[in-house]
Amino acid sequence: MSAWTRLRAHLRLEVARRRLMAPMLVAALPVLGVLLLTPRLAALAYVALLALLPPLAAGAAASLWVGDPTLELLYVTPTPGWRIMLGRHAIGLAAYGLAAVLVAISVELRFGGALLATRPPWAVFAPMLAASALAATLALWSRQAAVGAGAIGILWIGQVLAAHALLTHLWGQRLLWVLAVYGVPRGELLANAITLIMAAVAIGICASWLVRCEARYI
Repeated sequence: MSAWTRLRAHLRLEVARRRLMAPMLVAALPVLGVLLLTPRLAALAYVALLALLPPLAAGAAASLWVGDPTLELLYVTPTPGWRIMLGRHAIGLAAYGLAAVLVAISVELRFGGALLATRPPWAVFAPMLAASALAATLALWSRQAAVGAGAIGILWIGQVLAAHALLTHLWGQRLLWVLAVYGVPRGELLANAITLIMAAVAIGICASWLVRCEARYI
């Protein structure tokens, strides 16, 4: 095993350890709530998690690009910018996705498939991806994690407050991060997911370019 391979393996393990802790804590309370609370409160816990996962994942994504000493080591390795982006975000997104799945399983055990049929856990993955990509890009551009996380927080609050107005417009539905909360038809959820994934890919290309620019200064 070469020195570069050992270094990359060590960095992956270190970053993975940090990113797996927060999602598991995020999942623990809703899982306990779904299993222990009254049916109405348990359903609210699940729906709240679907709404909160995009900004939570985005905040974690923004923090990955500022104040992390492993970044400079990654920049000096012969690794393309897009691979650094994917490597740092894949584990975190997978962990938050696992948190949603764990809560969904507990909902299935408690309620059967009625709640999951109208609010499936897969509908939150595309909003998480888009919000994380935007937060990472803003953090890289400003070199401040608070800028990325804060901007996503403001956008999320704005979407929650204007959700009912956005639901009446085609593109409002396509770009709404909390669409899964409202129990819309599955076709609309799928269109929302496709649109947000395409947006995340476009934003991710910009972020990869910023990563490459940062690497040139090292």
